[in-house]
Amino acid sequence: MPDTDYLSAGLLGIVEGLTEFLPVSSTGHLLIAEHLLGLPMRTQQEKDSLIGFTAVIQTGAILAAVLFFLREIVTVVGDFAGGLASSAKRFAKSDGIDFQSGPPCPQTAELPKT
Repeated sequence: MPDTDYLSAGLLGIVEGLTEFLPVSSTGHLLIAEHLLGLPMRTQQEKDSLIGFTAVIQTGAILAAVLFFLREIVTVVGDFAGGLASSAKRFAKSDGIDFQSGPPCPQTAELPKT
């Protein structure tokens, strides 16, 4: 991508950032945006350059998502590993719910006297 094409690079970055979290392909949106911007793809070198740029901005979007959710990712992985290592942690109270005893079973619950 030529140095003078910063506007196109910025627009493609915005398209990637906005469509990364949609349940459809952000790569497809990038391809459409590249076509609409009329980015050069006449030679193999231009195609390779554009493919490389697309890979870099998608890597950046994935890295940004991982950094944004890093605390949650660490918590989930730690809780998972702790549950594998210790059955006590597996059945410990979580958020006020006692998973060990659980709610009363309807079949064994005491019925009101009439």
